Amino acid sequence: MSDQIDPAALVNSTEAVKPKDWSWRTQQGQMLRPCIMETRHLHHTLVMIWHHTMPANAQIRSYYRRYHFSPFYTRQYMKQAIRVMASELASRDDLLPEWRVELRKMQEYLNPTSGLVGNVRQIQEATQ
Repeated sequence: MSDQIDPAALVNSTEAVKPKDWSWRTQQGQMLRPCIMETRHLHHTLVMIWHHTMPANAQIRSYYRRYHFSPFYTRQYMKQAIRVMASELASRDDLLPEWRVELRKMQEYLNPTSGLVGNVRQIQEATQ
């Protein structure tokens, strides 16, 4: 996937995404609900999606591995992934400090757009 996501479109989306009905498709084609993903795997997947879909000024790491995404990974699917995964991560109590910092950077990038990624209160609580 080479199309970037417009941050305003992400945070202002009115699309209702039900986390319990949404699954991430792995490289091997396995469908995983974020709630069952190991925190490490979930965090790194979110960071990968973030780096591949957000503008360069939104990058939270100076390094990341580039991947080729099949047509399955549409812009809409990736927006859903960011929303669902960020919300799920915000509910976890086993985030490493550096992951909290990265999650906070994502939230801070989107916050000036006056929007939400998942539940902002949960993200703030998880990253404090």
